[in-house]
Amino acid sequence: MYLHIGNSVIVPVVDILGVFDLYLNKSNITREFLQSKGEKEVVYTEDIKDCKSFVVTREKIYYSPIAPSTLKKRVEKFR
Repeated sequence: MYLHIGNSVIVPVVDILGVFDLYLNKSNITREFLQSKGEKEVVYTEDIKDCKSFVVTREKIYYSPIAPSTLKKRVEKFR
């Protein structure tokens, strides 16, 4: 199964390690984690100011304009 995370980007659900709220996770540890990833590992599906969540997969981090609760509902819909 695949999850549509915005702007025609889909990721395999089995590769997803976590979906996080971009604005609630502003701790120093989260900031350091996101900044430590190279450009090859980060994908912006929209302009960063429009993003509401980030999806961590085995290979990349995707910034998404879709709320984490909506992404969760999409995954649960098929279980």
